[in-house]
Amino acid sequence: MVNPWVRLSEVLKFPQVSWVLWVLGGLVGLAVPAEIFCVGWIIHSLSGVLSDGTTPWLGEWIRLPVLQGANGIVSLKSVSFLIAIAFSLALFFVVCLSLLEYLASQIGLQRTQQVYRAIFRKSGQLAMVQSICGQQTTLKDAMQQSLPQVRTAWEAWYRMVPRYVAQGLGCVLLALCIHPVIAVLSLVCVALIWQIFHSLDLRERTSLPVLQERIQGLRQRVGELCETGPLLAFAHEEVSSQGALDTQLRSLQQAEEQLGARHRWKKPVLVFLVALAVCFVGFVLAVSTLQVESRLHVASVFVFFASVAAATWSTYRLHQVWHAYQEGKERAKVLIALLTQLDDRAPATGNSKLNAIRSTIEFDHVTMRDSEGRRLLEDVCLTLQPGKLVAIIASESIQARAVSEILLGFGQPVSGRILMDGINTIDIDPTSLRHCSAWIGPDGPLVAGTLEDNLNPEHSGALVELTEAVRAAGVYEAIQNLSDGLTTLVAPHDDRLKPDYLFRLGVARSLVKKPSLVVAEEPAVRVSNQLEAETLDALRQLTSRGMFVVVLPNRLTTLRHADAIVVLHENRVSAVGTHAELLESSELYRHLNYIRFSPLRHISA
Repeated sequence: MVNPWVRLSEVLKFPQVSWVLWVLGGLVGLAVPAEIFCVGWIIHSLSGVLSDGTTPWLGEWIRLPVLQGANGIVSLKSVSFLIAIAFSLALFFVVCLSLLEYLASQIGLQRTQQVYRAIFRKSGQLAMVQSICGQQTTLKDAMQQSLPQVRTAWEAWYRMVPRYVAQGLGCVLLALCIHPVIAVLSLVCVALIWQIFHSLDLRERTSLPVLQERIQGLRQRVGELCETGPLLAFAHEEVSSQGALDTQLRSLQQAEEQLGARHRWKKPVLVFLVALAVCFVGFVLAVSTLQVESRLHVASVFVFFASVAAATWSTYRLHQVWHAYQEGKERAKVLIALLTQLDDRAPATGNSKLNAIRSTIEFDHVTMRDSEGRRLLEDVCLTLQPGKLVAIIASESIQARAVSEILLGFGQPVSGRILMDGINTIDIDPTSLRHCSAWIGPDGPLVAGTLEDNLNPEHSGALVELTEAVRAAGVYEAIQNLSDGLTTLVAPHDDRLKPDYLFRLGVARSLVKKPSLVVAEEPAVRVSNQLEAETLDALRQLTSRGMFVVVLPNRLTTLRHADAIVVLHENRVSAVGTHAELLESSELYRHLNYIRFSPLRHISA
């Protein structure tokens, strides 16, 4: 089975990681045992001031240069030189570590950007099969859950693995040079402590979820008793309701005490085991140091314990990296599954050209699923006529979005057909379908550029035609109030134009493009009745030109004046009619109309 990390690198074609990062990580790691050795040398040299017969050996296998002068006393110059070396090593460590952190974060950032671009390309491909709303859950999970964990694993791997592998090996080698037998004994003690602690912790984590679930249930019952306490006291004696609360509180206290007891043992047990191991190794070192002609002394003991501690810390940090690596592996599989979807499937491209839609758009028993197989639409039958304003509302907004998106060519039904002038949309060339349709978002949408660029992205209309379009859409005066008129530079989320004017810019763009089908999503911002009426008049400019206009409404005015309203419930068409007809015949529509559109819904009783 291919490693998910390797597979993800193959799918995204990541560039080879520079050898500089690995060398830099190794230098940072080796700087730690070098610093320990240098400090031990300083301690050894200073001990020569007190003892003329200080041995030039630092442990069993490290022979140090003799720094004493003729009188057997270490000179200040020699000690200052060693301190300067130690300071230089510390400075080198800090600089290299900062550079290593920067390079690791850059790798994580660059790879994350590459994944985002790959997801963006894949989402466009998936949208043609699953629709845009049909893949929202998958994309959200990939970008908000999987990708952050994968990036954390990437950065941790390159930031910590080369560093702590070099640091651990260097410190173990240094401890072996001090005293190989005691070093091996120390490593065995560390391994035993690790195994004991891990076994106990594993036992606790196995039974912990059951206890936590019990505590959660007890807290919920206590909360319910507090909420319904007055009613219980009213129905029964107050003593009985108080007794029920006391019983639950005692159970909760016992459960929380058990949980606390399971957590409290960790640190004391760990400290006890470490102290026991240190005392044992210290005793063995003391016996070796006090022997005649021993090469161990205070400096050797310091270097030994510091090396073992640094090696243990390196092992612990590598264990953390491995844990993050394993967690990230599962998330990497999610990204691979997303990025390799449809790779073995030839893109569906119809051959029929569609210059315009003139007669009808028909949903013939259309069923649609999202990326996880859940229903979006189920056996939908619907007929749209040109020159009509059709509003679509649903008990769940994703159903209405599914209808609007499949009209624009996003998504394919798993069963049924969508016929445009009698031609199945699967047989229509996607390019020609895009040419025949347009989408208007609540904000237009605007892209960075001039207003003229936004109104005429294909540069197919003359300035006179643009002016006529913005006049018909009711946004001419708002544009003239801007500093440069149609040549004013704008950007997404530009606040110089009201949301309704941004929406009307989308209407004007459709008037310039002259599509057969327009799908629009109204702004949700509450405005005056006059502005709402003017925006509705702009939409009517599209229907007056014989276009199919499908709107996802956010305003009661649009529902009242729509030629037809399609009500979706539980993925099916529940009712079709005008506002007045549905108010009379559909209880579901009355409910949705009140909950979402009635101006009285915010007034408390």
